[in-house]
Amino acid sequence: NDRTFRTNYNDPLLLEAKLGNLNFSEPANVHNYGTNASIRFFVQNHSGQPHPMHMHGHNMFVLAAGVGWWDGTIVNPDNPARRDVQIMPVGGYVVVQWNQDNPGVWPFHCHTAWHLSQGMVWNVLENPQAIKDNLNPPPSIAQTCRDWAAWTGNNVVDQIDSGL
Repeated sequence: NDRTFRTNYNDPLLLEAKLGNLNFSEPANVHNYGTNASIRFFVQNHSGQPHPMHMHGHNMFVLAAGVGWWDGTIVNPDNPARRDVQIMPVGGYVVVQWNQDNPGVWPFHCHTAWHLSQGMVWNVLENPQAIKDNLNPPPSIAQTCRDWAAWTGNNVVDQIDSGL
């Protein structure tokens, strides 16, 4: 996607969505898919190494994976494989789909840590209105955020990578 990724520990994306703030900074790589029932990603690998692609918050349906360019064929459409991580081969592709049934901000990314910093992460904002209306974090989460903010007010965080 031609941009790097870096999270801001002091400004959680989910909290911003809960507050109704949906204008995220470019390095956050947040993309709003609203209330779509499902999302399908076709990802092409132009690099010289495979990428273990991972989705948070969902099990992905693997519709196709292979070398070359996807021809539109879905493998086993009646019962596609479900995965937490799917290897995208060198010079190949992966086609994954998931149902949007878990409102949140969910990263889809390469599981090789330094690739995230290089931009191999796509944050899926799922059903922001449901986040705003229905997400009620427990008080312990709010306290953790306050404690973190107090600590980082006096300490420098050694954030050596993207932060995901």
